[in-house]
Amino acid sequence: FLTTGIIRGFTTFSTFALETATLFNRGEALAAILYAVGSVVLGVAALDLGVAQFQAWTEFNDTRSIVTILHPPS
Repeated sequence: FLTTGIIRGFTTFSTFALETATLFNRGEALAAILYAVGSVVLGVAALDLGVAQFQAWTEFNDTRSIVTILHPPS
């Protein structure tokens, strides 16, 4: 899992960087900036939505928090 996650994250970031650089090199600076900023903003928004949904689900099913589920007390 760890190796796959790191490699996949690296290739995803490489693709993101390449696409942004390609837009800049074509002279499409505005498109490159909108692509880069939009990708980051939408990515963070999707993460926030996922965390909120998970927290709502755990509150509905039990009273444990995400921290308790990921790191149970010894």
